Amino acid sequence: MEHFFLKQKTLGALQFELEELTVVAVNQRALQILNKRPEKVKGKKITTFLAGMDQIKERLHTRSREILWEGFLVNLRTPVFASVLQDGKWGVIVFVDSPAPDADNLQFLPYLRQIVGSIDYDYLALDLNGALLGMTRNLCRELGYETHQLLGKNILQTIVAEEQNDIWRLLLQNASSKISHLPMMQTRFVHRNGKRVDFILSARILYDGQKKPVGMAATCVNLAEISERIFQRKKTGMLEGIIARISSMFAQSPSYKLDDCINETLKIVGEYAGVDRSYVFLFRENLQIMDNTHEWCAPGIEPQIQNLQGLPSKLVPWWMKFLLRNEIIHIPQVSALPEEASSEKEILEEQDIQSLIVVPLTEGENLIGFIGFDSVRRAKFWAPEDINLLKIVSSVFVSSLIRKNAELSLADSERRYRTLFNIAPDLIFVLDDGGQVLSLNPAFKKITGHEIEEFLKTPFVELIVEEDRSVFKEQLEICLRGEAPPSHEFRIRGYDGEKVVDLILIPLQEKGKARVIFGIGRDVTERKILEESLRRAERLKSIGTLAGGIAHDFNNILEILLGNYTILKDALAPDSELYFSLELIRQAIERGKNLVHNLLTFASKKEPKYIVLDLNKEIMHVVELLQQTTPRAIYFDLHLSEERIWIRFDQVQIQQMILNLCLNAIDAIKAKKPQGTITIRTKVLSKEAIKSIPRLSDISHVALLEIEDDGIGIDDQTQKFLFDPFFTTKKRGTGLGLSVVFGVVKSIKGHIQIKSVPGEGSCFSFYLPMTAPAEQPVKKTVQTEKKSPVRHGSQARILLVEDDTLLSKMLTYILNRYGYRVQQIYSGRQALTYFENHADEIDLAILDYDIPELNGWELAQKILQRRVDLKIILTSGFLDPEVRERIEEHDEIKLFEKPYEPEQLLEYLIDYLDQK
Repeated sequence: MEHFFLKQKTLGALQFELEELTVVAVNQRALQILNKRPEKVKGKKITTFLAGMDQIKERLHTRSREILWEGFLVNLRTPVFASVLQDGKWGVIVFVDSPAPDADNLQFLPYLRQIVGSIDYDYLALDLNGALLGMTRNLCRELGYETHQLLGKNILQTIVAEEQNDIWRLLLQNASSKISHLPMMQTRFVHRNGKRVDFILSARILYDGQKKPVGMAATCVNLAEISERIFQRKKTGMLEGIIARISSMFAQSPSYKLDDCINETLKIVGEYAGVDRSYVFLFRENLQIMDNTHEWCAPGIEPQIQNLQGLPSKLVPWWMKFLLRNEIIHIPQVSALPEEASSEKEILEEQDIQSLIVVPLTEGENLIGFIGFDSVRRAKFWAPEDINLLKIVSSVFVSSLIRKNAELSLADSERRYRTLFNIAPDLIFVLDDGGQVLSLNPAFKKITGHEIEEFLKTPFVELIVEEDRSVFKEQLEICLRGEAPPSHEFRIRGYDGEKVVDLILIPLQEKGKARVIFGIGRDVTERKILEESLRRAERLKSIGTLAGGIAHDFNNILEILLGNYTILKDALAPDSELYFSLELIRQAIERGKNLVHNLLTFASKKEPKYIVLDLNKEIMHVVELLQQTTPRAIYFDLHLSEERIWIRFDQVQIQQMILNLCLNAIDAIKAKKPQGTITIRTKVLSKEAIKSIPRLSDISHVALLEIEDDGIGIDDQTQKFLFDPFFTTKKRGTGLGLSVVFGVVKSIKGHIQIKSVPGEGSCFSFYLPMTAPAEQPVKKTVQTEKKSPVRHGSQARILLVEDDTLLSKMLTYILNRYGYRVQQIYSGRQALTYFENHADEIDLAILDYDIPELNGWELAQKILQRRVDLKIILTSGFLDPEVRERIEEHDEIKLFEKPYEPEQLLEYLIDYLDQK
């Protein structure tokens, strides 16, 4: 069946098989327009000739009678209309020759494109009777119709009545004049609903092969669309200007002005959009709380920012769902919000908001806040291009907030670092890759005593003592390799002496290389001193354990020697040749006594007995003793103060101190040469001299004792350990001499200084606090005639309890020589049993404290329970101070500390027994 359009001479037409889309028929006009022979068209797929076939297939298969698709012939831009025939097997394509612009056609489309850019246009064709031959679907719908409703109808009837005659007249006049193109005209069509729709038409007259007019074809553009495009183009220019202005403003503003930029942007966009309020909210506390941080209000609109702080986000749950999905919330009419947004609706209506739009602020995938624009005085619908502007603004705001937070964080970090740098008690420094000092914090001066300016731009290694520099240089090399060395303790040259600083170096790398080295140093000088004190305390504890164990036995031995010395002395005449040897034995015994005394002093087992002493007299006493045994080649040169120097001291300790220093001086001289000089000086320091020594500034009167020799001297390394217990440079030394000196001086808050040059000699200076004689008057000694022992024979019976067999025998021998009867017993339990059986026969008891089974103190208490009148002598080689104090509270008990002089014991026996 041949379709109606195939018979047309002015319209091109192709009939095709609907399933395969194969051309089965073509009219002459189509061949002319396509410029092809019949065999080049028939049997071909219609896709050969049509553009956009992806859209036609599905719509053709709906078997609709409507024009299903408007497209163009390939390469010709000729409008094409397609429809399905009634039998549903065939389709037809109809097209006309496109009007060609010329001088008379006003260059319609190019002109419009210059104004509004690329536009879409519609097409229609009609015969001389006004019957519609073809029309684009879009044009039909703009008039309120479907295409099949207008095909074949008089299209001129859709034009306003008063313009119909003008169009006919213009068509006929131009047709008779053989003019193809009509002037561009504005034509008003009537919409199906009665409203008028303005179009601009560019038309041409259609002729057949004999040049006879057969109809008209026109290109149509909706005038409202042109106006909208012109407005949109103007608006686009405004948007581009706004975006450029905002971007420039943020780019050129420092971080502290970014808040002003945000406020200005809210104003710019708010005024452009014609809204009443624009604002920014930021979330905190894991999106639980939101704060209104920025706001702009149009004139006459009351600000709300003060009322919108610390709001719980749970107040707007519906709102939050959209924001968390990073979706824009566009509310053209608040009153139309759904029931699930009732909470938001109530809040918005309280602020008289009619419309609003909210755009989320997101950093990556994280929601950080939102920007909003409210319309209070009228409702507003936001166009897509305006929403795009808000998206851009949102992005700019997020970038600025990130920048601001980053710069604030950096500034805060810098401020905290600077604060830490300035107030840190530890040394903080920065070195360049050459090890030179770039920066030092104030702790440097506090730790070292040096001014910071003195060491800037100087190698840090110059601060390190010579012995530690090689290790520091190795650590620098490790840093330059990009590695961090372990911390290390270095000795640093301080203004008033060495400091021990625990240093850690950290390389700060740039492009894989250490550009600067960051260092932290902690002053551990005090810690080292405390550690040394702890080690000293531990050593003293060990000494104490040792002292308590050996003092008793060693003093027993000394007592045996002293007793036998007394026996031999009494037996020899003063002019005997053996008398000198006997005196040497006596000196050895004294040295043994001093050794035990030192041991107990260090172990805090023996409390000093402080009395007021004349320092010069004590010096003279010690020197006189030394001169008896010191070679005459060693000379004592004394320069003692004419002013008497009173000190509060333990007499044994001060003599011990002077003796030990002089003995060391003698050994130092002998190690260098046979002869030498020991110089001893004393003087009272002036107030100015006292103030110059910081450690003595709180003491009003100070005496100086100096003991100097010209011996071998002491090197720096040895000086560090001089006062350590058991440290000695002598093959047979105990290492207790100088440690006793140190302890004694420190106990009275004195101070010691050492000056020594190896090969030239040493000088020990002792700064000793002075006291007034009135604090403890020196007791005048009453010269009494020494009593000679009296032999009592069997008149006095003594109970002797001593576990040391040799000592017991020696004491028994001495007591027997003086006429006393002695009952020897070796244990406490045996002594108690004996006493219980012979209590009335005993005149006096001599008990050793450290006896087995029952100690002397316990035995004495049991004896006194039986006989209160009995006098008891308690002897001991070592007693704890607490035990001594308890014993001394009893008048019936007399304490003798070993080693004691046998004459002292005998004198006490004579006095007591005489009184009895």
